[in-house]
Amino acid sequence: MKKQLFILGALFFGFTISSCNSDDDIGNTNSIQQESLKILSFEFLANNNDDLQEDIIAIIDQTNKVITAVLPANTSLEFLRPTIKVSEGARIFPNEGFPENFTEPVTYKITGDGFAELVYTVTVVLEDSNESEIINFSFNTDRNASANLGEDIPGIIEDNVITVEFPNTANISALLPSIELSPDATINPGIDVPQDFTNPVIYTVTAQDGITKTSYRIESYKDAITTVTFTVGGQEYSASINGKDVTLELPKGTTLDNLTPIIETSNGITVSPASGQVQNFNEVRIYTITKRDGSTQEYRFDIFEADSPRSDRAVLVEFYKANHKLDNLNLPVEYLRNWDLNATEIDNWSGITLNSSGRVVSFNIAAVALVTVYELPESIGKLSMLQSLSIISSNLSRLPDGINNLSNLNFLTLIDNKLTSLPFILDGLNQLTLLDLGQNNIEVIQVGVYRQLVNLASLRLNDNNISEVPRALGDLRTTNLATLDLRDNPVTRIPREVCDLFANPNNLKLDEDDICED
Repeated sequence: MKKQLFILGALFFGFTISSCNSDDDIGNTNSIQQESLKILSFEFLANNNDDLQEDIIAIIDQTNKVITAVLPANTSLEFLRPTIKVSEGARIFPNEGFPENFTEPVTYKITGDGFAELVYTVTVVLEDSNESEIINFSFNTDRNASANLGEDIPGIIEDNVITVEFPNTANISALLPSIELSPDATINPGIDVPQDFTNPVIYTVTAQDGITKTSYRIESYKDAITTVTFTVGGQEYSASINGKDVTLELPKGTTLDNLTPIIETSNGITVSPASGQVQNFNEVRIYTITKRDGSTQEYRFDIFEADSPRSDRAVLVEFYKANHKLDNLNLPVEYLRNWDLNATEIDNWSGITLNSSGRVVSFNIAAVALVTVYELPESIGKLSMLQSLSIISSNLSRLPDGINNLSNLNFLTLIDNKLTSLPFILDGLNQLTLLDLGQNNIEVIQVGVYRQLVNLASLRLNDNNISEVPRALGDLRTTNLATLDLRDNPVTRIPREVCDLFANPNNLKLDEDDICED
């Protein structure tokens, strides 16, 4: 009996030991299989990714489950398609070959039946770029408001030389360029540091890698045609160059059919007809320049004698350009409708009336013409045949001294503007009979000015800010003044000397509460 119990005990002990050994073997097998569950390779193949020129093999850190791939500089990371190999029987998510956005780290999960999930983090970085190029170079008006550029000016990039052509009127001594560089590149001097471009300027571009550098030389030129001169009667005259318009007023009586222009151009630029060739300038002539890059451009030469229809036209063009530039509405089609600056004749320009000789006799501009007048050029005085000048409902704040040269002017109407005073000398306006300054900002009556207007018959100062009427205004009895309008001003008392100017009280226009002093 004891022997049987011993045998049973031995069998039970052996079974227990055997069971323990079996459990250990299963645990070891699971551990081995878990370690074999892995991402074996992670690649970006050129065949599957348009931005790549060669296959990229990522580095896998199996311990930390981190995968790192280094791609060429400037590769787009937003749509990359990886090629992934995993352990046999393992599953991966996202799926192998599915495109992903790698601008941020991407996690991949790998699983196997009955085993714990593993997570890999994939990070894609770009090599530092070795590109050090200036892609675009320009000067923009919004960064150089006071430089008088006229418009944005692009640079022409040829190898490591950038050529910029400025208008003659531009001030290029302290300009800020607008520059587009290779991605992540830097430039010296910086784009926010003003530079003097009257001489060549060197810019150095450094690539992202900090090693590769490229220097660019900026060469600046003024307009292709820099100067145009004529010698007439032993006197040299220089033409004005405004954009592609070359204009010159020569003394009255100059013969225009046998003139020889001397034309200077920027380096490497040719002009046709050539400088020094005799030309007939009785009409506008077109000169063509050929630039260094082979492109051509036309210049309009308008050479005329003083006191002529063409000189009148030049004044109107100057008026147009000055105010169109200042007009915030910037409506080139509607602005002074029918003013075609390319047309030789001006007889259909709105607001302009010509006499039988083609001279301007009436110049009348009002707000209904869809134009705001900000200034009259000094050259307005060259309209020697002008009889009527009217600027109504605009922003005119001053009159140029040149207006005193309008010796044939009869009517000057400047209603509803921003005027505060008149030029001190107007004795040249000896034919003026009507001066209408209503609805302006005049505060003081300039008696000395009005006294010079010996034929003035009607003076209208209504709707201004006049608070006092000087007694000296009574001296105008020596002129032909017939009517004076002072309505809608702060003034309430009128000196007797002024009231006595008018035999007919109705010719002195006052508010109802204004009184003449005893």
